[in-house]
Amino acid sequence: MQILTHTYDVVISFSEAQKDIAVGICVALEKLNIKTYYYPYNQEENAGFELEDNLAKLFRDSAKIALAILSEEYLLGEYTQLELKVILERLKIDSNYFIPILCENTELPTKIKKIAYIKWNSDPKAVANTINKRLIKKKELTMKK
Repeated sequence: MQILTHTYDVVISFSEAQKDIAVGICVALEKLNIKTYYYPYNQEENAGFELEDNLAKLFRDSAKIALAILSEEYLLGEYTQLELKVILERLKIDSNYFIPILCENTELPTKIKKIAYIKWNSDPKAVANTINKRLIKKKELTMKK
């Protein structure tokens, strides 16, 4: 059996309009020693490469969990739509992969209406704790295999 190794525990997908939410969650995750991909901190990984290919690979292969901060801006963005598409593809083979965060006044798109989400309440520490619990669960599931 092949054991997958991931560069990151968590990868965060967000629109520029939700950058403050993303950085708050990233800092809270780092305080829990959770290795996180937050693109402003990891720009060197994309510099000089085809961004679309790099993002697809990142969201398909590089993390244990994908977090998406869903907002009206997110749902309209070119790259965020690509990231969400890859997240949903991976979700088909890893049901513990995706944690959506829903911003106020945002309606879920049809393709993810049946997926449970966390409503953003301005508490990045609570989100980080939820993600930490998911990572622990994933580790336990992996050890049982």
